[in-house]
Amino acid sequence: MGKQDEAIAAYDALIARFAHASEPALREHVAGALINKGITLGQLNRTDEAIAVYNALITRFEDASEPALREHVAKALLNKGFTLGQLNRSGEAIVAYDALIARFADTSEPALREQVAKALFNKGFRLGQLNRSEEALAVYDALIVLFADANEPTLREQVGKALNAKGFTLGQLNRSGEEIAVYDALIARFNDASEPALRDQVAGALNNKGITLGQLNRSEEAIAVFDALIARFEDASEPVLREQVAKALHNKGITVGRSIARKRRSRSMRGQERNSDKAP
Repeated sequence: MGKQDEAIAAYDALIARFAHASEPALREHVAGALINKGITLGQLNRTDEAIAVYNALITRFEDASEPALREHVAKALLNKGFTLGQLNRSGEAIVAYDALIARFADTSEPALREQVAKALFNKGFRLGQLNRSEEALAVYDALIVLFADANEPTLREQVGKALNAKGFTLGQLNRSGEEIAVYDALIARFNDASEPALRDQVAGALNNKGITLGQLNRSEEAIAVFDALIARFEDASEPVLREQVAKALHNKGITVGRSIARKRRSRSMRGQERNSDKAP
């Protein structure tokens, strides 16, 4: 209803009333109220207060053994890192993600594995923002290896995102051959995936691969990749896939134009060379 201040007041009332409750269900409600209060404060751009709330939750329940409370602690660490990142405090964000990863990396609980995967991806992204590209690549690789055999859609999505991000980072380092190989690995791994998020990752990898091939003047290969993307997703109804098709059509047009321009320049240069070889 857009009544964030009233929502915060309700969360505060719950927290105050049951702050010292020992019943597991009530402790879970308190933790949930703290998470929701932090999220709501973030929506109001009261980020310092949001971070303080996440810290309060982490401190209060850091030793909890109940799965629901452990999940709330992980969410608080993830949200804290995300909020710090929005404030361009990337170093502090990475510290929060590292705390989450160190605490829950070996867990078998699905909800916590999801939080670990997201923390790894976000850490890689923040390292990239700090131009620590080699470290970012190592983090993406750690995510991919850790969840390589995961069947859960959310974890498969994080693996797909990590592969795309790894490819993009390699491209920034001018390691185009490795970049293309990573996109190919993503496409091969998730080629038959039915999850919308993974279909989007495959389409994104195809677009990125085509762009990189074009930059390498391998125009025919680039056009073939764009054509494959268009043929595959031209009937998709998802907005993100329709956008990828539009990008592919645009990129194909650019690539065709550049290819024609290169051929014309090449013919012109050959003509000039022939004329210069003629005797006066």
